[in-house]
Amino acid sequence: MARRTTVLEETISHITTESTDHKKMVFERMQMKLEKEIFERLEEELLESKSSMKKMCIVVIVGCMMIVGLSKVIG
Repeated sequence: MARRTTVLEETISHITTESTDHKKMVFERMQMKLEKEIFERLEEELLESKSSMKKMCIVVIVGCMMIVGLSKVIG
């Protein structure tokens, strides 16, 4: 009886260890997928903000050139 109990305890311990290892692997995979998705989204947003910034700079430069041109024509 004691031997059966020992064997059962070892089997349960082994199954528990395998289950824990499997859960860790699944968690790590999900974490990696989430990190990858977050980095991709951040990269897209960064590119969009850079594009918006360039457009705004071009508009400001063109506006300044128009003001300088008008000031020369008027003054």
